[in-house]
Amino acid sequence: MTLLHKDDRCLYYAHIPRTGGSYVTSLFETDKNEEYIKSLFSAHERFGGLLPAHFHYPLYNWYFDVDDMPHITVVRDPFQKFLSNINQMYQMHTDYLDMCFISQAAFDDFVTWEREIRSYHNNWFMPQYKFISPKTHVWKYESGFGEDFKEWIYDISGVEVELKESHHQKGSRDYKFGGVSEEKIAEYVRNYYNKDYEVFDY
Repeated sequence: MTLLHKDDRCLYYAHIPRTGGSYVTSLFETDKNEEYIKSLFSAHERFGGLLPAHFHYPLYNWYFDVDDMPHITVVRDPFQKFLSNINQMYQMHTDYLDMCFISQAAFDDFVTWEREIRSYHNNWFMPQYKFISPKTHVWKYESGFGEDFKEWIYDISGVEVELKESHHQKGSRDYKFGGVSEEKIAEYVRNYYNKDYEVFDY
């Protein structure tokens, strides 16, 4: 979550977890554009138990008064985003995951528990539509981070970024979901995150 600025123009970036946010932010960290980026928080600071790096709407307006400027964000196919979440978690927590995928009810309980308790602080499992303000400009992760993305940022902010090598990629199945099929997990995800599929046309 950063404020991007050039002259009298300001732009707020709402960072949805696991959607290429570190890359997007890095585009504003070159020598040429260093003056255009301003972090609104320290790395370990929390507000109400939440890391402001991944504030959802309307928290970033309440805490940082960015309502009067345009907002941008990147969204991602909910299933691929979920794979990215789980593969990252699998490197740290493996003892309870298998039981979370035996049914839709177990899946729903798992994601709700992550949202409200274990991953509450970082918003990893928050539905993506909850990050969107009425003035948020939305880019899809699947569209890549090439010249079209560069032009999109310029049209909104007036800032011309220098593209870097992007490492965005489709989620992989390092974790095997206790033997449950990919099709079944995709069904669970679609049912739980149905509004993300509707709002962002996935």
